[in-house]
Amino acid sequence: MRIGIDCRVLMSQSVGVRRYAKRLVETLPSIDSSNDYTLYYHYFLSHGVKPFVPNAANFRKRRNPIPNSIYRGIKNVLPPWSFTGPADVFHAPAFFFEEYVPRGAPPVVITVHDVAYERFPGIQTPRFVGYYRRELGRAVDYADAIIAISDSTARDVAEFYPQAAGKTTTVHLAADETFFDADAAPAPIDSPYFLFVSTLEPRKNVAFLLEVYARAVLDGNLPHRLVLVGTRGWLTDPIFETAERLAMGDRLVFAGSVPPEDLPAYYGHATLFLFPSLYEGFGLPPLEAQAAGTAVIASNVSSLPEMLGDTALLLPPDDADAWVDAIIGLAGDDDRRTELAASGRENACRFSWEKTVRETLAVYSSVVGVSF
Repeated sequence: MRIGIDCRVLMSQSVGVRRYAKRLVETLPSIDSSNDYTLYYHYFLSHGVKPFVPNAANFRKRRNPIPNSIYRGIKNVLPPWSFTGPADVFHAPAFFFEEYVPRGAPPVVITVHDVAYERFPGIQTPRFVGYYRRELGRAVDYADAIIAISDSTARDVAEFYPQAAGKTTTVHLAADETFFDADAAPAPIDSPYFLFVSTLEPRKNVAFLLEVYARAVLDGNLPHRLVLVGTRGWLTDPIFETAERLAMGDRLVFAGSVPPEDLPAYYGHATLFLFPSLYEGFGLPPLEAQAAGTAVIASNVSSLPEMLGDTALLLPPDDADAWVDAIIGLAGDDDRRTELAASGRENACRFSWEKTVRETLAVYSSVVGVSF
């Protein structure tokens, strides 16, 4: 097979989507030396991304050199495969690229990570919601196959986009191998702490987390700080207004973005990982915490029960009393935390990037009609 992969997603502002594309491309050479891969990209954002190409004979890169201001007007005449050359299948690791048109296109596989904007349109900007609805609707129409990163996401796609029927396959993601050695590095914080990792945005339910944390440490007389790792997303004012109102001082640590090589240590040395998200397409952070050997309390919604099962304590994301009781209870119960940490690590081992890549290759093969 001749496979094109759209690597412009490596410029995405979404950490999860960017990591998915990067790990897919990094892992492919160790699995597949027979098919030919062309990685398509161009520079059109001010910060740019250095293109990544595996050191393998069956991989090459193709850059679109046309400035984006010009390319917008001719993208239907010069779609990505004009630069990649003939392809048997073309994969968009993030679904929305406006120049994909059915006429003259090779078979297209898209990956859908979530439809949060459908489930919770009020916690994202109207412009964002409108854009994603329009683009995913078009993408589902033209796609020959759809990869959903969880059964939960597959069900959501089917509910909101009925034209996806018969096209969708679930391919799970995985925690990186580095998280399984999380205790090898020293602790990044010099006091006991609870941890949250994700972009700070409304659907992550961060203001709720701050509230239940403040109650738990006061009611339970706990010494723990709350460390929040992640960049600011959209509509973050309520989060920081809540932090100011609670007046917890240095008990709240907004660490921002941390280098990927430092993240395992944050997970591995946390007393608990807390994740009250309202909606997840997959839920990598709690799985990474489990790989690092940390007990997890997470929401019981969307994909999280599918990913975590009974290896984490799952609670409604709006039940403050339950979260306060759980934090106090687990923080003081070493045996239960150890039990959850052990079952969580075993759960994380169910997923691997090798498995993700093999199942992705099976989707490519099904579209082309050949066996891998």
